[in-house]
Amino acid sequence: MKVKLYATMRLKAGQKLVDMATTPNTTVRHILTELTARYPALKEGIWNESGGLVDYCHVLVNGRNVRYLSGLDTPLQPDDTMDIFPPVGGG
Repeated sequence: MKVKLYATMRLKAGQKLVDMATTPNTTVRHILTELTARYPALKEGIWNESGGLVDYCHVLVNGRNVRYLSGLDTPLQPDDTMDIFPPVGGG
């Protein structure tokens, strides 16, 4: 599956697109765990102290926010696309 990183996430990983392997039981949690193991600088922008998503991190699967799906337990397919956005501000 493809994982697209945006803004500061992209800078921290040094990549804008990462290919990740999936198995039949792969979930969002699995991919985020592997991603932060591969790119440790992403950890603080994705995980909170209790092992959940930090409030300001937005993870979308095929354009849908995982908070409105099954959260970190959202199942993934090999042809899915995951987008990871840090907080965005401006004015």
